[in-house]
Amino acid sequence: MDSIQLKSCATVANLSCGFDVLGLSINEPYDEITILKSNDKSVKLEILESVYDDIPSEVEKNTGGVPAKLILNDFKLDFGFNIKIKKGIPLCGGLGSSAATAAGVVFGINQLLNQKLDVKQMLSYALEGEKVSVANAHADNIAPCLLGGLTLIKDTNSLEVIKIPISNFYIVAIHPDIKINTQDARDILPNQISLKSAIKQWGTLSSLIYAFSNNNLDLI
Repeated sequence: MDSIQLKSCATVANLSCGFDVLGLSINEPYDEITILKSNDKSVKLEILESVYDDIPSEVEKNTGGVPAKLILNDFKLDFGFNIKIKKGIPLCGGLGSSAATAAGVVFGINQLLNQKLDVKQMLSYALEGEKVSVANAHADNIAPCLLGGLTLIKDTNSLEVIKIPISNFYIVAIHPDIKINTQDARDILPNQISLKSAIKQWGTLSSLIYAFSNNNLDLI
């Protein structure tokens, strides 16, 4: 296989009490990504025109370019990649736009490499891409984008991810024309929470996971 075209879907990771832990993949919106092998042993990016095309085309500043270059160097490949990205996911809108680019590129490259990477390796490379957009990168958007459905991030450092059984749901995402940078949002979070709040959070999170896996709409 010398080329691949794919759709990399949006994700929702701010699932109320599931903040930074739960991630949910949704069918739309999505990015369209095309990756072609090239004789030139380098990574080249082309950002196609779209409503959300205001993203860097420099490899080192793009969440998809960084993992592509890492894979190229780590595996000492004798070919490179020409990557075309058409953004369909709003930027800074809580729908995993940066993660979709990172995960989509890693997934596509893995197909061109005859699936040399296992799931943890794909997650790891995509996470390196996410670090472009946020200092303390999490896998809460990357995991559902790569694996689909509902995922639970047990531990980001070890990339332990659990897939939660889930029925088919219709998700409505209401997106105002406002951009909120992920790093800015993280910077205003409190450094500590009370034990009472933590206990309430744990109980609600456990209930939400149970409700999703058992299709208990009232509990959700």
